[in-house]
Amino acid sequence: MLVIIAVAAVALLAALAALPALRPIDFVHYTTATKMLLRGEDPYQAVEFFFPPWSVLFLGPFALLPPKIAAGAWLVLASFSQVLSGALTLRWYSRVIHRRMHAVAHVLPALLPSALYSYVTGQITPVIGLAVLLALWVTSHTSVHPIILALLLGIATFKPHIVAIPASICLLELLRGRKWMHLVWLGVTFAALVGVGYAVLPNWALSLSNAWLGGAYRGGPGLVAKGYRGLIELGVPYWLLVPTLAYTLHAWAKDHLSTRVVAFAITAGVLLAPYTRSYDQVLLTFPAVLGLLGITEGKRLAGSLIVTSSLLLPLTPAWMLAPVITFIGLLILYPSSAEGSMS
Repeated sequence: MLVIIAVAAVALLAALAALPALRPIDFVHYTTATKMLLRGEDPYQAVEFFFPPWSVLFLGPFALLPPKIAAGAWLVLASFSQVLSGALTLRWYSRVIHRRMHAVAHVLPALLPSALYSYVTGQITPVIGLAVLLALWVTSHTSVHPIILALLLGIATFKPHIVAIPASICLLELLRGRKWMHLVWLGVTFAALVGVGYAVLPNWALSLSNAWLGGAYRGGPGLVAKGYRGLIELGVPYWLLVPTLAYTLHAWAKDHLSTRVVAFAITAGVLLAPYTRSYDQVLLTFPAVLGLLGITEGKRLAGSLIVTSSLLLPLTPAWMLAPVITFIGLLILYPSSAEGSMS
């Protein structure tokens, strides 16, 4: 499998090298800001960029590549992050499925409208989605070195507003299992990342917080974003959505890191994000694959609701309702803890 992925990635990069220059706008912002950080300059007041400065450890290699190759490599990374998210979802699934459906579950994530939006804009969200899904998986498998979990959550800090709930479930699970060394590794790793941040840009905390508090992420003079239109910003009160978090925590208390808990945590994370764009819904890849598999097992209503929210709603002005419909579909798909257990 890994050999096939490697060969496909090389072939795709070669094909992209023969195409006209690929310049996804958000990726250009990422690399521009990373180059500024590497020079010790402050990008937060000049570029549409809101990642912490330790992101240079991840984005640095892309910023140093020739722009055409870097953009192609980024597209490969985003698309294969989606494929791997589908493969990881199948690892959580506890039932045997038909080989043909197995292949569809790998391909569907890469073709979701939210994923296509991410490719076109050069967004990092597919990578963030894979990172948090892997973090949940690593949390439930003690054989994996805890530094891997720490690094995955470090990547998740690039867009913490959409992964705060599943990341918190990771921490709760570590506390429940008394995995103190994992928590120590998390603390040490995050201290090191913050240290890198201050080494790269001593005033980063003040500058980044000013950019956030000033609402620069919503767009403005010299910026591309025209405003976010998630449910929260449309005026839906938080108290109306908080029950999804309460239900997720209740499910975790009963089942811990079961399939349904992971699906609920990811969906609630998107639903309760203080601001979202359509490409952020690429995080719903995990429940989307579960919905597809549910249809094949006769749970057509639940599966259809989830798949429709991932395949059709993102193409309409009602795209912000996708996590709501997904959550409802999951409630129907997994009405009890017995149906959401891990393999």
